[in-house]
Amino acid sequence: RTPSHKVIALDCDQTMWKGVCGEDGPHGIEIDPPRQALQEFMRRQHDTGMLICLCSKNNEEDVVKVFEQRAEEMPIKREHVVDWRLNWGFKSENLKSLAGDLRLGLDSFIFVDDDPVACAEVRANCPEVLTLQLPQEVSSFSQFLNHIWNFDRLNVTGEDEKRTALYKQNAARERLRKGTLSFDDFLADLNLEIRISEMRPEHLARVSQLTHRTNQFNFTTVRRSEGEIQALCLAGETECLVVEVSDRFGDYGLVGVILFRAGGEAVNVDTFLLSCRALGRGVEHRMLARLGEIAKERGLSRVGVEFITSGKNRPAHDFLNGVGADFKQPIEGGYSYSFPSEFAEATVYRPANAAALPIIAVDSADKPPAPFIPAAHDGGGSETKSALMSRIATELCTVEQILNAVEDKKRRTRPKLAGTYVAPRTPTEEILAGIWAQTLGVDGVGVNDDFFQLGGHSLLGTLLMSRVCTTFQIDLSLGELFAAPTVAGLARVVQQNQIEQVGAQEIIAALGELGELTDEEVAALLAADEDAETDQEGDGAYPLGRGVSEGVRR
Repeated sequence: RTPSHKVIALDCDQTMWKGVCGEDGPHGIEIDPPRQALQEFMRRQHDTGMLICLCSKNNEEDVVKVFEQRAEEMPIKREHVVDWRLNWGFKSENLKSLAGDLRLGLDSFIFVDDDPVACAEVRANCPEVLTLQLPQEVSSFSQFLNHIWNFDRLNVTGEDEKRTALYKQNAARERLRKGTLSFDDFLADLNLEIRISEMRPEHLARVSQLTHRTNQFNFTTVRRSEGEIQALCLAGETECLVVEVSDRFGDYGLVGVILFRAGGEAVNVDTFLLSCRALGRGVEHRMLARLGEIAKERGLSRVGVEFITSGKNRPAHDFLNGVGADFKQPIEGGYSYSFPSEFAEATVYRPANAAALPIIAVDSADKPPAPFIPAAHDGGGSETKSALMSRIATELCTVEQILNAVEDKKRRTRPKLAGTYVAPRTPTEEILAGIWAQTLGVDGVGVNDDFFQLGGHSLLGTLLMSRVCTTFQIDLSLGELFAAPTVAGLARVVQQNQIEQVGAQEIIAALGELGELTDEEVAALLAADEDAETDQEGDGAYPLGRGVSEGVRR
């Protein structure tokens, strides 16, 4: 599944505007039509919930002057930018710094720049980032961006529309945290309010979105659509709780989800997740305590929780171990925790014994990035996602071109078979070999290669025979493939079928024309026909047409 991108990091000079603001000044740079269109595109992305950052080699004051003095002309204004790194350091390091401050993974980022050297450096040192190099022809900017499907959004929730404001509030919280003497003082000054309630219809879209987007604090990382969640709840066994949080700086919005079933002797948790922007403030502890309360209210003795490792949900595992490692049992893919109801109900957050706010792990070692190699393929020879997206945007501008590229990427080389490779020798064999390659996803199909040894099976065989019948306008059954499972064998079947389809009227008409020829002319045509049959090895290239030739011989 393609990661959900949340942040667009933009270069400034020659990307946001034409010119170099440090040399040309705020009134010397130009907001030309291609850059105007680019900013309008990014503004629309902002309005659907994408965070806009700046990551550019500039002096900060030069860029600030552009935003201040050219604000009326620029669709992207300073208030749309959630954070920036404007300095002369490596852009890969600046992206890592932004990821740390926003508490998001690098795979949440899309980086857009016009400079091939900067793009290559980011691809080499931040391969998780989707790096997009703008085309050299600036008039192609809009077409390029519109063909990057990572920018597409199926739906937009109220939470999306206020995401920039939410992250700016979080920055204000971080400044408060740094200004307080202890984490206890910070939480006390926040005036945190946590509301846990039953899901209402208007919450459904956001609940589904959180199951898809929340990776770090997510016990199972099960993804569910709105319809699936609604069906679960309507079935009557599953209940859904939502968690909303606010503090002195503003409303976090709907940040947590619990799906659970109550029955037997326990409350069994299906989904337990919390957005990273609310982590480390005791919200997760209050969620577990609420489950303990529900279990006690219903006379159930335990709260059952499963943790399934995903590679990204280490914070969720740390939390469960921190509150109740004694109740942990290994299961396939993770662990099971069975908390006594009283224990779960009594769960409280003790910041004095807790680590600081969790930050996404990024490589912040004080060393320069590794040397970059401007390559379009990874170490295994596969095209990187950044290279593929750029190629789609610049070279694959139709649905057919994109589908063909995807099919090409799926193709594998011909496996080693007992027989030697024999290339197609006739037009019919060439057509059939192409159909086999398309159906099997194998390059270099030989005429004597067995369909089933190449990985074929009855379902693929049905698809292959359908394509053969459509291409040659004939009627063949799957049994013909089982009887002749090679290109050469099936070519003979196709040719024989074509012969049998030659109508009697066509033969009569041809024989009528032959009646006007002399005996010497007929003999010459038959001799030429026999020579063609020998030369073409049965491909059907007959001067008279094979059906007519057979009729003459009879």
